[in-house]
Amino acid sequence: MVAGLLARFIGSYSMYFCVGGPAEVINGGSLSENRLFRKIDKPDPIIERRLIEAVKDFDLVITMGEGAISFFRQHGVDAQFHIVSGGIDGSLFYPSELPPSG
Repeated sequence: MVAGLLARFIGSYSMYFCVGGPAEVINGGSLSENRLFRKIDKPDPIIERRLIEAVKDFDLVITMGEGAISFFRQHGVDAQFHIVSGGIDGSLFYPSELPPSG
């Protein structure tokens, strides 16, 4: 979140990589894998709103799927989105009997 603020301050672009999807902000991030937010013992709508507001400051949000884009769009995030899949395309990468070349 500091990157978004710093970028505005210095007149640069900022990017947020949303690896965990909406869980990173829903209920204040209490369901995320973030060690700090996991300490929240109950849903916190105030932290959730502040996290969403922070995401609005980024120029580019990279997600791993359409679900996160839909969530953020529904909550007023007007950033540019880009999907970077966490999976491997099995039609391009598959086991081979041949030794590696190069």
